Amino acid sequence: MAKKILFSQLNWSIVQFSVDLVDLLIKEGYEVTVIVTESSISPYADIYSTQAEVIVLNRGCKSWYRYFRYFWKFFSRLAILADPIDPFLKYSFSSYIKKRKFDSVILVENESLIAFERSPYKSNISKTFYHSLELYVEDHDLFPKHKRMILEGRKVLKSMDNIIIQDDDRYLELCKRSVGISANFIPYPVGCRPLSVPNSRHIARDFLKSIGIKSSKKIILSVGNISKARCLDEIVKLARNLPDDYVVLLHGHVLGRISLANLPENIYLSRSVLTDIELFSIISLSTIGLSFYRTDNVNESLTAFSSHRIALYLRSGLPIISFKTSSYEKLFERYKCGICIQEIHDSISAILEINSQFSKYSEQAILAYEGIYNSENSVLNITNALQE
Repeated sequence: MAKKILFSQLNWSIVQFSVDLVDLLIKEGYEVTVIVTESSISPYADIYSTQAEVIVLNRGCKSWYRYFRYFWKFFSRLAILADPIDPFLKYSFSSYIKKRKFDSVILVENESLIAFERSPYKSNISKTFYHSLELYVEDHDLFPKHKRMILEGRKVLKSMDNIIIQDDDRYLELCKRSVGISANFIPYPVGCRPLSVPNSRHIARDFLKSIGIKSSKKIILSVGNISKARCLDEIVKLARNLPDDYVVLLHGHVLGRISLANLPENIYLSRSVLTDIELFSIISLSTIGLSFYRTDNVNESLTAFSSHRIALYLRSGLPIISFKTSSYEKLFERYKCGICIQEIHDSISAILEINSQFSKYSEQAILAYEGIYNSENSVLNITNALQE
């Protein structure tokens, strides 16, 4: 009989690597139930595409519950004794694990962790896994807004048997802020599954033509959110100094109120939701992938093994340029699949260096994907722990 896993991701958007993890666990022979809230559902990743049972808590009371949740979030910041988890969510989550039998639970981020810890029926589940996707340390932009939730999560984290997190540096940062952790560390880099698209060049060229990019141009690609926080100003500076045969393609969701009217003519935008095949094809036809994050906070400086775009780039053999941090230095020391730069004005020389030895950098990118970011391999770290 298949062992049963409860995969909980409450009020934290479902992303593609969460969907992949659920699907891979099912393929390994586990019976997985996913429990989420309405705000977890995302247009960018379809959790219903897996064979998992999907439970959406409080779906029947969607309209009034949304307003109550806003009230509770505000109230819990003011009232010292108020729990950061609202009572309806705690009750519905606890009621569910009371009536169902599970062998293990994977709790994604703080809200799932705290809701589980508050349940009087938590002892019904023998193996517990906390899955960290984001490092909410004090220098994180959202720390003030979610301080109560984050601090409470740190208090109860010590009860977990296992911690799934992207790499040892992020694990150490998590442990620094949570007292008494004795959990088993399970490295699980943010990765993606293998994909082969025989006619990828044709797909990519049709798409690029539709947004006005000539086939003769070399593409500097940035996949992910488009915002000031994701170094848009630095990318604009890069674009202004590019040789004429290069263009920059920004693909992703625009965050915040930013003006895109005065971008250089060699910057192109793609804001549509692409299929995996379309995105793979565009990445495969690009010359370099940008992975620019801020270096002034822990969460964003340690992104070499926690950013989905890195896995997507490397799967297609696309070399990377990033700002210099210990995380990227560690990656590029192991596989020469990219170059770290100190300042944005160093980017042009890095682009020309990679282009001059593209095949070598691309080969290393493929090796890095297979060695680190292939989810079909790294999921074994989790399944081994489930079997112990």
